[in-house]
Amino acid sequence: MYHLIKILAKIELLSGENTRNKPIVNGYRPLFNFKDEKTKISGRIDLIEMPLFEPGMKVLFK
Repeated sequence: MYHLIKILAKIELLSGENTRNKPIVNGYRPLFNFKDEKTKISGRIDLIEMPLFEPGMKVLFK
C-alpha cells in the first residue's frame, strides 16, 4: 500500500563546488534522505508557478 504525502517546502538549491550544477525541472524525482534516519524515500517535486529551479535560487512555496 502506498501513501501520498504532499508537503509545502522552502527550497534552496546550493551552487558551487561539489554541489548540483543543473536546474531541477517540474516533475523531478529525487531520492530523499532524512537527517539522522536511515530512511530513504523516492518522491516528486512539482514546481509551482515556475518551469525550473536553478542552483543558487531560494524559493518559499506557499
